Amino acid sequence: MRRIYKLTPVSLYDIRGVESWLEDMAKRGFFLKKLRPAFSTFERGPARPVRYRVEPYRQRLDAELPQDMLDLYREFGWTLVCMPQDTLIFFNPDPEAPELHSDPELQGELWKKLYRVKLRGFWISLLLDLALMACAWAGLFQNGTPVLNFLTTDVLILAIAILFLLAMLPSSWADLRLLALVVQQLGEGRPLDHRVPYLRRRSWGSFLLNLLLPILILGVLLTNQFIPLSGKTRTLDELTGFPLLSLAQVEGNGFQPSVLYTPNMGASIRQVIDYGNFCYQEHYLLCQSYWRAVQSGEIGPDVWVRMEVERYDLPSWLSLLSAPLARELMERTMRLDGDIWWTDHSSAVWTAEYFPCGEGGFLAVARRSDGFHIAAAAVGDKAVLVRYTGHGDLASHLDEIVKMAQSR
Repeated sequence: MRRIYKLTPVSLYDIRGVESWLEDMAKRGFFLKKLRPAFSTFERGPARPVRYRVEPYRQRLDAELPQDMLDLYREFGWTLVCMPQDTLIFFNPDPEAPELHSDPELQGELWKKLYRVKLRGFWISLLLDLALMACAWAGLFQNGTPVLNFLTTDVLILAIAILFLLAMLPSSWADLRLLALVVQQLGEGRPLDHRVPYLRRRSWGSFLLNLLLPILILGVLLTNQFIPLSGKTRTLDELTGFPLLSLAQVEGNGFQPSVLYTPNMGASIRQVIDYGNFCYQEHYLLCQSYWRAVQSGEIGPDVWVRMEVERYDLPSWLSLLSAPLARELMERTMRLDGDIWWTDHSSAVWTAEYFPCGEGGFLAVARRSDGFHIAAAAVGDKAVLVRYTGHGDLASHLDEIVKMAQSR
């Protein structure tokens, strides 16, 4: 027989609505094979009136179906069709077949057990949502860099997961209310009305949200996990993303770049990558390109100088975050004195100077009393951070720093 797929218009916990809809479908020649929250499967056949009934059943992975109950139902002409979530669907070709239950209160006890399970699941989902919100909030403000964390970590994935759970809560609560009405009616000793209007249609927006958000979460997760792996360490000559401010420009006469490894036979110095002079590029979902360039050398015997440049290239629609990012990077670096291995790790006084940089831009230089400098700039959708220890002055190279942020 040819199988037909139909959009399920009612919640699976709208017991009376499901029964009424399935019986109406049979009158049109569509007989249920599989009931699902989004699409249900039918087979074509001669149109005729039949009976469908929904029974509560909390299925466990290691439990078998209650065979005694199935045999009893079969004796009265009822056949199990499918097992959607937490229920069993029974079919009887006789529209005048006797009902499965004659005691509403006893039937109500069966539905009450399912209602309690669903109620507990609702509160667990709510607590999980609150826990994820707390994790997202903590992750966003970790190290005092919410903008950087938003752009380069998995906080966005948590935010999407929270959005998904929040979107699910109203429909879960509505399902609970439907079950509560069934329990209330049966508890009062009143049999269920098996023929009711089911005019309440499930919105396409809710369906698309439930379908697409898990896919979106998985896509963002995989993207954020694997895109950074495309990064590659290169020599400074291979940096093509922007015009790099040279350490030699800042130091002036007497500067000698460090050569930490002796090239192999036939290799030139520029082919050698070492931890003192290299560049590195990574990509993130919300940061199209991240460059880190390290330069080191010496002025005179055993007097080391070093400069690190970080450049963040954001999507144009996130350009409003570039200036906050530059400020955040500068302030973070000022807090991490102990993590800067080429300084003496002693506490020092910072002074910061801010310069005009056009509408929406950012430009500042901060100095430590022991000669460590920071410069940060943001232009459009680019942000740059420069960390430098040496004898020069980054404030004398503001034009070059701004150009690193302006370059495409």
